Amino acid sequence: MIRGRLQDATDYKLMTIKECLDALGWNYVTNGDRFEEITCPCSNIAVEFSGFVGTDHLECPKCGKFMTDMFSPLQVTSGSCIVLSSKEWEMDDERRHWIANNKAGGIKINT
Repeated sequence: MIRGRLQDATDYKLMTIKECLDALGWNYVTNGDRFEEITCPCSNIAVEFSGFVGTDHLECPKCGKFMTDMFSPLQVTSGSCIVLSSKEWEMDDERRHWIANNKAGGIKINT
């Protein structure tokens, strides 16, 4: 099976969790390899975590900035989603499979 390159599946820049947090300007405390007390500077309230298994989506409830794991269910229309398989997509860096949307067009490859 020929695997596609994950970056080719999106116009958003693939990032690590830390790169997404920094790109969105969110505040956080590092505890080893964990990120805790994540807040958005728009109101200093905690971002909301969600996911089917673990955490695969973080979003500020006030301004709407968010980050999503590309291997989580991704909404394509108001009533449907797709799930990408890591068996079908090749990653340049196994930690870079998150995308961020700053509500100003998103964090794209060329930004």
